[in-house]
Amino acid sequence: MNALFRFTVQLVVAAFLAPLPRAKAATFADEVARLATPLVDASGLTPTRAVGLVVVVVTDQGTRTFGFGARSAGGVTPPDGDTFFQLGSISKTFTGLLLAAQIESSGGTLLPSTPVNALLAPDLRMPGFGTQQVTVAQLATHYGGLPQFPNNMTGPAFYPAQGYTRAQLATYLSGFTLSAAPGTDYEYSNTSSGLLALALGDRAGLVPYSALLSAQLTGPLGMSDTGLNEAPFTNGITTRLAQGYRSTGTALVPMALSDMGVLEGAGEIISTGNDMAKFLRVLAGLAPFPVAGAVERTVAPRAPGTTGTMTGYGLDIYTLTSGVQQWEKAGLVAGYSAYFAFRRQPGTAVAVLSNRSQHVAAVVPVVREILNLLTPPNLSVAPIAPSSMRVTFPAAARLSYEVQTSPDLSDWTPFTTVTNTAETSATLTFDVPMTPPSKFVRLRY
Repeated sequence: MNALFRFTVQLVVAAFLAPLPRAKAATFADEVARLATPLVDASGLTPTRAVGLVVVVVTDQGTRTFGFGARSAGGVTPPDGDTFFQLGSISKTFTGLLLAAQIESSGGTLLPSTPVNALLAPDLRMPGFGTQQVTVAQLATHYGGLPQFPNNMTGPAFYPAQGYTRAQLATYLSGFTLSAAPGTDYEYSNTSSGLLALALGDRAGLVPYSALLSAQLTGPLGMSDTGLNEAPFTNGITTRLAQGYRSTGTALVPMALSDMGVLEGAGEIISTGNDMAKFLRVLAGLAPFPVAGAVERTVAPRAPGTTGTMTGYGLDIYTLTSGVQQWEKAGLVAGYSAYFAFRRQPGTAVAVLSNRSQHVAAVVPVVREILNLLTPPNLSVAPIAPSSMRVTFPAAARLSYEVQTSPDLSDWTPFTTVTNTAETSATLTFDVPMTPPSKFVRLRY
């Protein structure tokens, strides 16, 4: 049965339950298209939309990818699972998993409480707060006290970290003073993630970050289409690269791939939908990771994050009103946006890769709604009067309410569709028309 309709509540207004034939349903692909199509315009003439995007869906039944729009403005070829996009801060999840893997494989010589200075080569020193040192886990969860970016970057507009060197970072850290003890406050920081990636590379003797990433993560997972904005990787992706764009408000402007300099572990990774599916299968518990316990350490809630969330190693963690945990991460660079969400019980994941920056806000509800199509929320349905019922359902769900409009019980007409975009649960009351032959009502997730 199509995953979209594996959960159906059938109600009879006359206060009794009865089996009702299922109406002809839209397919899962139809629903993905309904959600994703409004986000793209292949002509490139709509500055609020992407030119193209890819939707990646992962379940225990396999992986599906859906392409919409075009790889470049005015094109006719939609992107697919082998099209390259830049991931932005989703790179932090890769770095978080690398930290977890090194901890789990260290035999106790590397702990979450290990000071980052114990891993770094002597040229880089992270300042402490009195006798308190910043730990690797604090960097991974944005509790290290470092700002979004160092203040001595000299890159151009939209690429501030371009060409940023290890020597420049060393100079910045030598003059930096923590304003509070590490572990006190959550402060989202590219500097923290970039420094953590450098420390992991120094410890493993794998420098630059691309060598660490390939040896300990993408290589073992068979993610050959994942790398950084550096040769030779970028030499081989031109024909499959989605052109990135930035909106000026009135037009889309082509943008180059972002260069994060030595902070590349915070936001420079480039990948495809098919490679992202491999990564998400591991995070969702559908495929093994070579280092036992590394994924479980990565996804474990560590400390409060942004409002209403917990933070893991490079992940935002939500607890839905149904009690289900959901992990999410956004990425944004000069010409691209990306977002993923996954659950582990059951293992399901959805990602959207877009070739327009400033697109995350539009993409987030689409990712969440598609994920809900795979793992329906718990619904509470109760009659409150002869002509109405009350339905309570969690955030980011879409419910279709249908009534019977003819004596034929297979003939259903959509009455209304409601999407709950709130961050918390919502209670909705439906008024059911009682004029025959509208004797039956059906609520479908």
